[in-house]
Amino acid sequence: MGDGSRRRALRKARREQQLVSKRLLRDEDPEKAEGYVAVILGEAEIQQFLRLAQRGTEEKEREKALVSLRRGLQHPETQQAFIRSVWVV
Repeated sequence: MGDGSRRRALRKARREQQLVSKRLLRDEDPEKAEGYVAVILGEAEIQQFLRLAQRGTEEKEREKALVSLRRGLQHPETQQAFIRSVWVV
C-alpha cells in the first residue's frame, strides 16, 4: 500500500467514525429515552463528558458520554453552561 493510499484509507476511516458519532447523537433509541427528564449538567460535568467523547479509550465510553451530553443539552440551563464552558476552553 502506497503512502497516498494509506492516507486516503485513514481519511475514509476518520470520516466514517465521524458519521457514526453524528448518527449516535441523532438516533438515540426513543424507547430508552421515554420518561427521561433532562438533567441539568454543571460545567465540570460537561467538560468531563466532552473529554470522554473526544478522547475516551473505548467506543462504549465515548458513546455513553455523547448520549449524556445530548440528554443534558435538552435543558436550557445546561445549554448555557455548555456555551460558557466551551468558550472558556
